[in-house]
Amino acid sequence: MQQKVQKRTSELAADLNELFQKYGLKTKVETFASWFFFNIHGEHPNASLLFYHLRLHGIHIQDGFPCFLTTTHSEADFQQIYNAFAQSVAELNAVGILGAPLGRGASGGTASVNTGAAASNGGADSGIPSPRAKQKSGSLRRWATKPPAPSTNQSA
Repeated sequence: MQQKVQKRTSELAADLNELFQKYGLKTKVETFASWFFFNIHGEHPNASLLFYHLRLHGIHIQDGFPCFLTTTHSEADFQQIYNAFAQSVAELNAVGILGAPLGRGASGGTASVNTGAAASNGGADSGIPSPRAKQKSGSLRRWATKPPAPSTNQSA
């Protein structure tokens, strides 16, 4: 069981590295066994907003500490982690906090990013990489991109 979670953690780290690279980030996700760690602070003075965005998407990562995944984390949990990162990085990129300027990827090519309604619904034109579309190439092959629907409960 531990080998399975170690493999899934390694795959998640690889996919997060690919996501970061897509947006032109220099940050690398390091992993060992079922732990992973990254230090985003060198990217921008407000890069730590990533942690708040992740929390908005249901993922709590304590800033500056390693992340630990266990055998109790399901495949859906791994998918939620990836989706939260994808949405958060896209949103912070859209306002100029993380990565290359909007529309420019790390390689100087164009990158399509849409953080509007389609992105919040995980739609086809959400700007979030579609792991299923890249399944044949082996990259981002494990993570679904459709996040849970936002709550419409407006209690005061």
